[in-house]
Amino acid sequence: MKRIPALCIIMVAVLIVSGCICLPGTHAPVAGQAVATPSAVPSGDASPSAIPEQASPSPASARAIHPFDPGRAAWVEYKESDPGGGSASDVRLDYSDRTVNGMSVRTVKRTVSYSSSGSDDGYSYDPDSNTLNVKTMGSSSSSSTGTESSIDQMKANDPVLASADLVFTPEGTETVTVPGGTYECDKYTASFKGDDYTYWASGDVPVPIKIAYENKIMELEGWG
Repeated sequence: MKRIPALCIIMVAVLIVSGCICLPGTHAPVAGQAVATPSAVPSGDASPSAIPEQASPSPASARAIHPFDPGRAAWVEYKESDPGGGSASDVRLDYSDRTVNGMSVRTVKRTVSYSSSGSDDGYSYDPDSNTLNVKTMGSSSSSSTGTESSIDQMKANDPVLASADLVFTPEGTETVTVPGGTYECDKYTASFKGDDYTYWASGDVPVPIKIAYENKIMELEGWG
């Protein structure tokens, strides 16, 4: 038997230590290659059906539209007419602050002027009892009457004053011509006193440009 030179044995030993020769059952890593480690296996069912769904955001709540702020006006005047042939009148509202029974009250004076014979209901304010009374005006060829009340008391019967609190539904846009001028308006409908009213609003004007209800039409003459 031939003897293996000692030099060959030494070289083989060096190659094994340096990793150049793999022993059976081992795999030497390649230089520069990351060694993969097993990922943790999640416990339970990880299928998509097991993942809780995100709650869908609820739709935004409908917001009430309030296009008017009559309290910004010191006065406002309308032409009120009846397309069916009834008498026409001028309706003026003058806002002020006064003291009633020791309390500061925002009041409004409602003046109705008639240009033709006819009769209508007006309001009489009693500052001592802080009550609003209804009175009927007699017929005349030309008349004017002014009554004063707190805004809250008169609001229940006045579509201009009530417009600050009603909920309006948009109905498009229209060009409207009234005695006070021509305006590009947003049109709205609202329920007032159990009936359907139509209102027209324009830009920064704090009061309605026009109001149509029952058999009456109110058209803006001016405000300030």
